Amino acid sequence: GVSARIFHEGLDVLSANTEATFLNLKSRKNRFPNSDRLSNHFSPHTIWTTTEFLFKKINEIERFSSPHLAESPAETEFLKTGKGNIRQMKIRNNSLRKDWQPPGISPVRYFFRNNFATDWTLLVHMVQIEDSDWEILEQNKNKIAVCLCPISNKNLNCGIAPGREFLDRGFTVALGTDSAMSGESLDMLAVINSAMSDYGFSFEEALKCATLGGAKALKFDDKIGSIEVGKEAQLLAFDGKKIEWLEGVGK
Repeated sequence: GVSARIFHEGLDVLSANTEATFLNLKSRKNRFPNSDRLSNHFSPHTIWTTTEFLFKKINEIERFSSPHLAESPAETEFLKTGKGNIRQMKIRNNSLRKDWQPPGISPVRYFFRNNFATDWTLLVHMVQIEDSDWEILEQNKNKIAVCLCPISNKNLNCGIAPGREFLDRGFTVALGTDSAMSGESLDMLAVINSAMSDYGFSFEEALKCATLGGAKALKFDDKIGSIEVGKEAQLLAFDGKKIEWLEGVGK
């Protein structure tokens, strides 16, 4: 079998009882026993679908999390001005507290200001990065990884993440699909291709992010992610002749 981490996402903005949501999350997690290759984790969903209380409740017991952060322009607009599509959605589902005030800062700054990071945090998307965010990201570089989802971001009109800069700055960078609902499929070969066109990655860089980068992001790189003596042979083989965009790559 393959190595994996299952993140049980906590969303409580629609719940009148956050404690009940947390207990339900624990019950769901307990249905999947851990093994040598599989581990289960709680994780907040986003900073606007998970309350601060649940974020902190999860962080009290979890060392490894994988929230979605800085994905869409609407997320930035909501945190900076309190307006936009997210506000309207929260009003419709009655999840906007009457006393809530926009913090007036970027999603990245809001996340770290509230100490939402766990011992190791895999941040998904990271599209809406402002110049002032890089300082705080650099300060936390040793306890975060970034998972870029280029196809999902394009499909949802979120923009293009600064993948090139994350790589050049030495962050741990992985590639992902997000869910099949936003990414159309779970085709990692398509994601590799998109990373080359969107971020300017070479084939070798994109392939490394999709393999060893993913293993590092999940803290599995001592066992998998590259073909090395002493590592497990968790491999996938493809016929390159049947993948049109691979023609000529690496020749």
